Amino acid sequence: VIGGFIGIAAVCRWKKYNLLSILDCIAPGVMIGQILGRWGNFVNAEAFGLTDKYDFLGIPVDASRLAQNNPFIMTINGAFVHPTFLYESVWNLIGFILINSFWKHKKWNGQIAVMYLAWYGLGRSIIEGFRGDSLYVGPFRISQLLAFLCFVVGVVVLAYMAVRNKKEAK
Repeated sequence: VIGGFIGIAAVCRWKKYNLLSILDCIAPGVMIGQILGRWGNFVNAEAFGLTDKYDFLGIPVDASRLAQNNPFIMTINGAFVHPTFLYESVWNLIGFILINSFWKHKKWNGQIAVMYLAWYGLGRSIIEGFRGDSLYVGPFRISQLLAFLCFVVGVVVLAYMAVRNKKEAK
């Protein structure tokens, strides 16, 4: 996704296209790619989450309670695991529906892309806490930290633009 963004930004600069407008058009397609791509994790039997631990930005939480009565809990080699691929796929499907239903009401170029950034960042920062195969920097999962940062930046930009548009409307 990051490499794709850099490539798109370079082409937009070269062709003198509005980057934010192009990102608005691409963001829903990226979500579809992520919805389908997560099922590759299922096929490859990777990116599953453990049921015995959960951590959110370095704060450990007992995930065994979350596993009780959860109809989606699966077993891999006899161990119970959270199907994080399914959680993320469903999260992105809901986001795709919400963001596409908002499309007609967008007020500024880049709004759809920023909504995607915030939605995906929130979901990924939560779901990543279940995974057992994350890369760490100290006590923090790199993907979780980056996703949470995307969520915060997205919310801040959306709030800033809402206030700015309200002031301009007066």
